[in-house]
Amino acid sequence: MIAAKSADPFFQKVLDSQKQWARRILSFENEYAVRTDLAFQHFFGAPTRLDQTMAAQGRGL
Repeated sequence: MIAAKSADPFFQKVLDSQKQWARRILSFENEYAVRTDLAFQHFFGAPTRLDQTMAAQGRGL
């Protein structure tokens, strides 16, 4: 769909703007966001398969 819509100059401008925004924001987030999985592993060790299953189901660790 993106390839087909990219022929439209307005759509291409919007798409380029979204890519620039995402690159800027995600770069900031990757630099400053705290990784909670590292804290969990530090205090409780590596998560077990049950922990991962419960987290995937939204039931927390």
